[in-house]
Amino acid sequence: MRLAATQQRRVRIGLLAGTLGIMGCGADGGRASAGLPLQPDASAAQNGARQAAAQGGSAAGGAAASGSVAGASTSEVSDTPLGFAGSSSSNGSLPNGSSAGGNGAGADAGADAASAPGGSDMGVQPAPDFAPCPSPTTACAILPLGDSITDGVGSSGGGYRVELFRQALANQQNITFVGTAANGPNVVNGRAFPRNHEGHSGFTISGGVLGSLAGLVDAAIGATRPNIVLLLIGTNDVDKNVDLARAPARLGVLLDQITGDAPDALLVVAQIIPTTNAQTNTRVQAYNAAIPGLVQSRAEAGKHVVLVDMFTPFISNPNFAGLMADILHPNDAGYVVLGRAWHDAIDSFLPRAP
Repeated sequence: MRLAATQQRRVRIGLLAGTLGIMGCGADGGRASAGLPLQPDASAAQNGARQAAAQGGSAAGGAAASGSVAGASTSEVSDTPLGFAGSSSSNGSLPNGSSAGGNGAGADAGADAASAPGGSDMGVQPAPDFAPCPSPTTACAILPLGDSITDGVGSSGGGYRVELFRQALANQQNITFVGTAANGPNVVNGRAFPRNHEGHSGFTISGGVLGSLAGLVDAAIGATRPNIVLLLIGTNDVDKNVDLARAPARLGVLLDQITGDAPDALLVVAQIIPTTNAQTNTRVQAYNAAIPGLVQSRAEAGKHVVLVDMFTPFISNPNFAGLMADILHPNDAGYVVLGRAWHDAIDSFLPRAP
């Protein structure tokens, strides 16, 4: 079974289709969103969406232990400040011109969510024999780490963790969630649901008013000792314009903090999901474009860190509005997309029951 997982990860290494390019723009020294590589195994619609995201998606321009896919850049371009264009407003229309949907977003969105593509895999992978989880008889401890999206705001309870748990059960994989917070259902598919997580509403990478992951991650990892860390952070930094020029550098510091706290864990770093505001999405895309370089340089240095693309599965969905509860947060259908993308990212690292 580990041989199959090893072969799968070696195949993923071959999916790197290009290098992240950060393009200079304007006299103000800002930079546009990167040109993201096409995915050889993606549909034409997915690749078209990635190219649209690379070009800015609009006339405005560019833009917790661990687990899955590494970035595309061969150099760490993103520890240098980036220029972020656009208003700080969180009000506006969807990229497709429609308005955001509520939790009951309709049957079409639910159907699309069920078949939505997961996060894409590319770049350097951990060593083929790297196994962050214990034996199948011991639950693999996963730390969901992030802001209100990790908490599950906009869902009926539990956010993406519910679907991730369902996928693990369906594949006979023994997982549990760890963290100092807890919410969600008590039972999923007839099994006791592990309700813990480390998602905090309003939190940023570092700095900010309501709190930051940098301020709590050492204690959280020390208390929970995760095997895999799922990191999704940056939405509040982008939405509230919190030191955006240094956001990639601040994220890099957080990655080093996590890998230093849990050197034997797998760290899965997510590019953040789009918002329903076109101007804000130019900043989302610029921030996301910096993340592959951060991940790649650390993977090449031997850290167990990989990248997962959470932006494309949302923005490529023709019923994107139906996946969102509000401007920033998914609804239940959107959290299904997130849960499946996370599972795709860590699937080969999770041991199956004999």
